[in-house]
Amino acid sequence: MDKKKFLKIFEMAIESEEITEITLKIWTLMGPEYTTFGREKFNEMYEYYKNNSDERMRLKPYYINQVSEIDFKIK
Repeated sequence: MDKKKFLKIFEMAIESEEITEITLKIWTLMGPEYTTFGREKFNEMYEYYKNNSDERMRLKPYYINQVSEIDFKIK
């Protein structure tokens, strides 16, 4: 996943009051993991992924885990 697109989708979710949850699919050494969080965490998680991933959404510090999908739930 491209970081620029990921952050843009996240920004649109933060601005939209209809989006209540975000789910991320993250590839790990053991296979895919899913992380879901509600609106109360949107800003915090946006900053986390913005500051802790490279341009291909591989997560620091080891760049083993990679965000591959973002989805959201609408009211």
